[in-house]
Amino acid sequence: MQGKGDKYKFDKNNLDGSVTWSTMSIEIPVNAVYYIPTGVSGSFFLGAGPYIGFNVSGKQKATGNIDNWVSNGSKNLKFTGSERDMNLIDAGLNFMGGYKLNNGLLVNVGYGLGLSNLSPSNDSDRKLSNRTFSFGIGYQL
Repeated sequence: MQGKGDKYKFDKNNLDGSVTWSTMSIEIPVNAVYYIPTGVSGSFFLGAGPYIGFNVSGKQKATGNIDNWVSNGSKNLKFTGSERDMNLIDAGLNFMGGYKLNNGLLVNVGYGLGLSNLSPSNDSDRKLSNRTFSFGIGYQL
């Protein structure tokens, strides 16, 4: 499971507030990884490849202030049907790099570049895509 989100702030025409989106996706990456040995301690690694993700749940939260009137609300996001808030499928490219110790412990950083438009609108001016930075610590068997 992969969690992603976004926060949009607005302040215009007596309107002040923010909207937060958070989604959970099943993401399937296919990465090619190249290891560069650094001697007795371990090796650097670089990797890249495509991914496909399927949005399974999400929530939108909004907080706003209109002429000193405060409003808070939230709703579950829909990914299918004509009333959907976001498209179901996300696809893109992953890039990663890191260091792996000989005992299997590894540390990495990554970047995900979403290439698909997640906006359900057919309007070409409204594009919604993912861009993610990640950091990780793991153990490779």
